[in-house]
Amino acid sequence: MTDFALSFLGGGLGVAIVGFLGREWFSARLKASIEKEQKIGFAAFEIKRAACLEALQIGDAFMSQLEWKHDGGDLDVERQSLSIEKARDCYNKLALSCDSSKTLEAYIRLLCLRSPGDAPLQIDGSTINELRNAMRSELGFGTRIELPKEKAWIATLSNV
Repeated sequence: MTDFALSFLGGGLGVAIVGFLGREWFSARLKASIEKEQKIGFAAFEIKRAACLEALQIGDAFMSQLEWKHDGGDLDVERQSLSIEKARDCYNKLALSCDSSKTLEAYIRLLCLRSPGDAPLQIDGSTINELRNAMRSELGFGTRIELPKEKAWIATLSNV
């Protein structure tokens, strides 16, 4: 009888140990899997964020190449260099990293890209606001920010 009792208790202890070790192994694997997913998600977010910031720089450079009017006269805009290679590279980064097409569509509108035969696009400060808000949505930064189109883009730092 005592042999039976010892076997029964020993078997139960073995099952408990195996169960404990199994839970620990599973818990460690689950934790490692979650950490890996978080790292991948963070890396993807950083790629997307960098692409969005680059698109804004390219949009600023593009807008600086245009003629702007203020109070009926020409506005002296400080020009930025603009590179087709950088604009294309950024287009590809946005296309690969963004979940929604809204950011890419806003980038296309800001750069006045159109199909042959389409009417030329006109942009103003609201166009860059549209891009910024599409990016805010894409990056999960909350609600839209509405700026007056006259104050949405810095043309010059000159106060004269």
